[in-house]
Amino acid sequence: MCRFQVLRRAVPGFLVIVAAAACGPVDSAGISANQLLNGAQVTEIQAIAQTGDRPSTVYLQGTVSDRAPLLSGHAYQLQDGSGRIWVITTRELPDLGEERLIQGTVRYQSIPVSGQELGERFVEETQVLQRSPAKNARRAL
Repeated sequence: MCRFQVLRRAVPGFLVIVAAAACGPVDSAGISANQLLNGAQVTEIQAIAQTGDRPSTVYLQGTVSDRAPLLSGHAYQLQDGSGRIWVITTRELPDLGEERLIQGTVRYQSIPVSGQELGERFVEETQVLQRSPAKNARRAL
């Protein structure tokens, strides 16, 4: 369903009315966004599967459901109502259950095994825009 936003602006002697239609807003990755939060269109995690192999910027909001230390950095799993995805970060690992709004770049790692493609998409965190502490949080590894 389309939404219309009416903007009214007074120009000397005139009232200008502009109607802007939005039928499923789309972010820079070409993914339909479902919310507008802090000026950022938030993408559902399940929609990342349709991004293809090219890197693209997304805004994700969800709960930290798992985490893992890496040799160079950290990884945590972010979960929303549509799915979950691993997020790679150079920052400190968040607590389990912490709510986060992040900006990141979708990446694809190809893993060919016996002629089959078992690759996976993940997000490289570029910025933490908002965070809410978890109740009964477990500290990072």
